[in-house]
Amino acid sequence: MPAPDAGKRPDGRRLAPRWVRWGRWLLGLGLLAVLIRVAGPSQLAATFSQIDLGRAVEAVALSVLWLLLGACNVWILLRLVAPVPLSTFVPIYGTSWAASYLLPGQLGDATQVLLLRHHDVPVSRSGAVYLLDKAISLTWLFVVAAYGIGLYIPGIRGWWLALLPLGALIVSVGCVAILLRMRAREGGLLARLQGLVTSTLAELQGMMRHHGGALALNGTLTVVKWLINASYYWVTFRAFGFEVSFEAAATLPVMSSLVGYLPITVGGAGTTEWTATFLFARVGATAATVVSAYLFLRVLHLSIALLLTALPQRAAAGASGRS
Repeated sequence: MPAPDAGKRPDGRRLAPRWVRWGRWLLGLGLLAVLIRVAGPSQLAATFSQIDLGRAVEAVALSVLWLLLGACNVWILLRLVAPVPLSTFVPIYGTSWAASYLLPGQLGDATQVLLLRHHDVPVSRSGAVYLLDKAISLTWLFVVAAYGIGLYIPGIRGWWLALLPLGALIVSVGCVAILLRMRAREGGLLARLQGLVTSTLAELQGMMRHHGGALALNGTLTVVKWLINASYYWVTFRAFGFEVSFEAAATLPVMSSLVGYLPITVGGAGTTEWTATFLFARVGATAATVVSAYLFLRVLHLSIALLLTALPQRAAAGASGRS
């Protein structure tokens, strides 16, 4: 399946002016270039030349398992509202992951909503699934990050981190309330948008009310996925010669990954690596080791996502209607 236009929304409109998108690309590459300079090209080359291939293979296997489990976790919710086979959804999930390296913030992940439209899944249903899965995973990641802040950054209270998602939730609810109260011309763009929001909220309410078991399973697998995430960071750092504790591998990458959610650069390039370099320095890791590990995993995950994209798909049964 071809990747979606990285510069457009599902409705075909541009996400941002071209100079903004190119500026994010350049900023991310610039941050990475400066970080490589700080770490030292010769030290990076030496670190890569001494990589433990056995550990690297373990990291590859764990990363594949992590991405496949992520696809299954979303599909658990998707199958409640649309008859899309898992064999069809896995390539879609891989495509959205690959797109996440081309779009800022989490817009790449959201392209699965667009891709599912080609399988007759209404936007209101796929959007509800995406939002619910993302809410569950982000809730857990913020809990882990709050614990990590209290553990590795003395003087900062980890619970303050909860103010960020709480503030985002309040702003989102306020925006939705204002949108739904606006007077719209029948058949106009605003009216269609209000209809989409209303139907998506109805889908969310229905899933939360009638499918508690599936939500619990999704939450459980979110924790399992986090443990696998910690495992491949633990293995990767050891592959590059640094004996990181499992506790650090379970918390510090989560803290740095949350920075990548900010739409500053494309795919969090540069900002994630700089944050990780600062955090892992607190447990004794050199900049060369951190940059090597993170670049290795960035390339690895993109490669696996592209391989998943190329998997053959089985035709999905038609879903009722489009939104």
